[in-house]
Amino acid sequence: MSSSSSPDEIKSLTGIRWVAAFYVFIFHCQIHLGRAFSWKPLASFIDNGATAMSLFFILSGWILTHVYNTGSFDIRDFYLKRFSRIYPCYFAYGLFSIPMIFLQSIEYKFMVFGGTLRDVINFIYALFLFIFMLQAWLPSLFGYWNFGGSWSLSVEAFFYLLFPFFRQLLNGVKTQTLNLMIVLVFIFSIAPFLGFYLFSQETDYNTIRIMIYDNPMLRLPEFLLGMMGYILTIEHKNIILASPKIFTGLFVFFIVFLSIPLKHISYGLYSFICVPFFLSFIASAHLSKGFLSLFLGNSIMQYLGKISYSFYLSQFVSFGLFKGFLIKNNENISIRWACSFILTLVVSVIVYHFIEVPFRKRLRSEKGSFSFILYLQKFTNLLAVARK
Repeated sequence: MSSSSSPDEIKSLTGIRWVAAFYVFIFHCQIHLGRAFSWKPLASFIDNGATAMSLFFILSGWILTHVYNTGSFDIRDFYLKRFSRIYPCYFAYGLFSIPMIFLQSIEYKFMVFGGTLRDVINFIYALFLFIFMLQAWLPSLFGYWNFGGSWSLSVEAFFYLLFPFFRQLLNGVKTQTLNLMIVLVFIFSIAPFLGFYLFSQETDYNTIRIMIYDNPMLRLPEFLLGMMGYILTIEHKNIILASPKIFTGLFVFFIVFLSIPLKHISYGLYSFICVPFFLSFIASAHLSKGFLSLFLGNSIMQYLGKISYSFYLSQFVSFGLFKGFLIKNNENISIRWACSFILTLVVSVIVYHFIEVPFRKRLRSEKGSFSFILYLQKFTNLLAVARK
């Protein structure tokens, strides 16, 4: 979205983008910069900040279904807009994060330049994965270069690829069928984590992540729930997800449950409460004319929501700098958090105004001048023939 409001924009949903980005940010602060809070319930709640990635994916499905609410649209135009929306910042993030490779050379004992042939090949392969947004399909590389931050964009790219087909599939589905689909997809969204805990002796988060957490296929149900939640609430006018009682109950359960320090429980298992709450949160914000609308839709939250994508990506460069250079000179954890937030915010504002918005406008206004678009045209032509 541009700096001005789009006719398709729901202001309160833009505010939610910032809520999700900020929750992920403080979660990463606690990982990379140290614990700033000694009160265990608050520290535990922050420890579960990775659950906000589910909020991102559900919100993405909801918003795309809102924008393309007819079920019939120009697929080429859709892919162009999605590319212009995420790729300029994503590519800039790749460039800005290149110094992380040299910092990792010390930690992982490899050298990109002056190292072995295998080190160079690994780097070239990582570049290939990054350029084509494929890194989430190889979760074992999560710690390599910037993949710990960019994996979610790889997942989103997968969702964008499939969205036109799911949008058409869900168009005209009856309410009863839709309710059943929501229940089934919700079960699929929690089944991987639940199954892992029931049948595995492994409690290490890294193992869970490699097998489940950043797997695009296992994240797809969350995106689909966002799509189906929108259709149920807005198109079918079934406001059960936005019920004040349901929202309040889920909100209290969400806050309390995620604030309880539980050993050997990863935030992945919290999907059974997080996913319903996030759906209710988004539905309530979309329909709200009260406090939620006023809070999430105010001018400050709107601006923060607009720069949230740049903020989300910029934080990883900020943490890289702090871990590599600045953290050694400051032992005060609260100051580390504050400085990291300020640095991330400043960088995200610059990136938003000088990279994200200008390049998005340019890409959308010059459709015929990019070979990428020509490739997409051929690709979508093949898809159109296949559908017939």
